[in-house]
Amino acid sequence: MCFTRMAKIMKIPVRARWSLLPVLSFALLGLAACGSEDSVSLEVELVRPPHPSNCFSGFPCTALNALESGGIVRIRAFEGGTRLTEVNRSYAAGSAPSIPSFGFGNRLQMTVEAYVIEDGVERVLATGATPRFRLSATSSAGAQRILTTRPDRFTLAFGFDLDALPGEEIVQSDFFGSARAGHTLTRIEDANGAVAIGGAGVVPPGDGAGRTILDGVSGAIEYYEEETGLYYPLAIRGCQGSFEECQLRLSTPRAFHTATRLDDGRIVIAGGLTPDGDGFRGLSSVEVLRVFPERFEGEIETLATGLSLPRFFHTATRMSDGRVVFVGGFSQNYTTSLQSLGSTELTRPIDELLPGTTLEVQPSGVELEQGRALHAASFLDFEGVGLVVSGGISSNAAVRDTAEVFFLRDGMLERDAAVGLLPMGTGRYGHASLTLGAFEPNSPVQDMLVIGGFREGPSGVDGRIDILLGESPARNIETLRLDTVSRQLVFDPAAEQRLPADVAAGFPTVTLLPLTRDVLVAGGLGAGGDPIDGAVRLRRTREANYAIEVSPTLRVTRAFAPSVVLSNHLVLVSGGASDGFAAVASSEYFNPNDFQFIGTYD
Repeated sequence: MCFTRMAKIMKIPVRARWSLLPVLSFALLGLAACGSEDSVSLEVELVRPPHPSNCFSGFPCTALNALESGGIVRIRAFEGGTRLTEVNRSYAAGSAPSIPSFGFGNRLQMTVEAYVIEDGVERVLATGATPRFRLSATSSAGAQRILTTRPDRFTLAFGFDLDALPGEEIVQSDFFGSARAGHTLTRIEDANGAVAIGGAGVVPPGDGAGRTILDGVSGAIEYYEEETGLYYPLAIRGCQGSFEECQLRLSTPRAFHTATRLDDGRIVIAGGLTPDGDGFRGLSSVEVLRVFPERFEGEIETLATGLSLPRFFHTATRMSDGRVVFVGGFSQNYTTSLQSLGSTELTRPIDELLPGTTLEVQPSGVELEQGRALHAASFLDFEGVGLVVSGGISSNAAVRDTAEVFFLRDGMLERDAAVGLLPMGTGRYGHASLTLGAFEPNSPVQDMLVIGGFREGPSGVDGRIDILLGESPARNIETLRLDTVSRQLVFDPAAEQRLPADVAAGFPTVTLLPLTRDVLVAGGLGAGGDPIDGAVRLRRTREANYAIEVSPTLRVTRAFAPSVVLSNHLVLVSGGASDGFAAVASSEYFNPNDFQFIGTYD
């Protein structure tokens, strides 16, 4: 009996709801497997992605059609990095060349090269590869699609024995490495990409080490390329060895760290949690990453002098003079003791450092009035140097209901004594804050929103306490208003809005949409303590007023999922904890143009 099977479909990174995208697609492989109990027939399509980078204002996008006229396709099959077979077949659009049938296996992989012969010389037009996948009699039926890009985009796949594409099965996934939450996602503005750094696996409450829901910590560094919609592992700059030798990784695996991009393009990775026996401890080390996206390479340096104390669940904010200010967080061992910090530290300004000089971090000498972690911090453009630190939680799980204001003057960090402890309408932690700026160009008023978070600390889970599992998500959105004329800073209850009950959450993904200054709020840990898929858009109508529009939900539930705004104004939401607290590797976009979430592999 003949049948067609495969692992899961690897879908093309095309925005299906952008309508009528011209994608070149043709069958490459039709394998007959009759009467065999250990092989199957696979159907494979070779597809080219569109360029999403210029699609925001002009749908549909233009597809790459370099393969339309036909040529030759080279198909290779591997198991465990060992080549099983290789065939070359002529093709034209709509043709279906074939190779011998695929046998079952656990670490299978396929690669393709589409090329033409010009003046007796082979010219490769496009290359592609699948992740490793498992194939058996129970694999689901479907058609294998192999995404192809310019030849230089799969150099790692061919140069490093294919292990640049790990993963036991083909899944709907953007990350090449393991699924993760508590990672960072930092935009590389001059290259139309982003870098995902670190992160951890998560497990259901009560199943983690000590009193945490964390399960393993990653040192992975992956580059997201807007042009293809894919993540790529970075290689060590100039490395010529195997993939294992050349893969760029953090010196110390970490999660719930901070990653801040400096004006010179470097990314400062500070603090976080790392494994420690059966539990996790805080880190004081600081690593500095430089990415060379044109070659999918990077360099990383561990500073000789890092933070003065271990910190995790802290904040890092880049100020107007280029300094990064680190505030609060927990110290000590996450699984045995939590000590909330009141100290602050900062980097030296970039313009004080000679080219190539190692970055320096130094204590500021300024203490918070109240130690706090899992707080929020936002830069407020008040005399160019304002920083507002709001909410948070203490060592004994007391939720902070105050904010503190700091300034940089003559290179020194100072607390605003005139403001002192600024009372908030609702104490909260695990929330987000966003500075929106003035609604009108000449208005002296600036707004800062405080969104989401938990109003109460954890009461215990299966006899263990995890500080991430708070209770009573805050529905009210507070507006901190700064009048730059009167120099008054106050939380404005008149401007308060309320999130729908099914959207209120701790640790939501909150993103400012730059074109409209609207705010996207999505996911997080809901009232039941589980990740949710609810989302709203806060549409700014006038000073400190917003119309709350319920958005279509996320495609999967997510919490602890970072986001960035891409050059085409799509919001990329990456990874996170999902159903059953399982970390996911998938990403998705929010399209502000048609107000919906779309998959990166639709």
